[in-house]
Amino acid sequence: MKNEYQKFFSADCFTHHITLSPSHLNEYSILPLIRKIEFKLNKIFLNSNFPKYVTTDKFKFFIFPEDSDRHLQHFHMLLYSPSKKERESKSKDYCIACKFIEKPFFETCDFCTARVLNDLFAEEIPNVDVQVNITSDFDHYDNFYATKKQRFELDYKDSYLVCS
Repeated sequence: MKNEYQKFFSADCFTHHITLSPSHLNEYSILPLIRKIEFKLNKIFLNSNFPKYVTTDKFKFFIFPEDSDRHLQHFHMLLYSPSKKERESKSKDYCIACKFIEKPFFETCDFCTARVLNDLFAEEIPNVDVQVNITSDFDHYDNFYATKKQRFELDYKDSYLVCS
């Protein structure tokens, strides 16, 4: 079962791997913060009626808590990104990828998304160290890393958290 989950999470649609360093956050306190970031991310790149979209057409976080010791607990997250966006990011002018890679304007740019993610995490969780990686830069190895310590068995069905 673990191999099936890792195969699923290594898909191209999981575009970013985010690591939150150990902090005061736990599995319950992180969810409202990540939901807020997810909402803002969708609001930046999608039309205002995005809450009515099917799940595969909007951004979504999958959160993997690691280490049960309260002082060492940290989080790995994978961002599911839709293949298409409907709005340009305000930071598009600063994105080298958008200037030099010939992609249609409606395709989601991993670099613009990473820049927006960094800004949103700095705004919402300013006192926690956050590292945002584009998974295609690491051949999706980060996606395996995020899931490697999870126990994807029926007894542990809450091995990862999904914002909704």
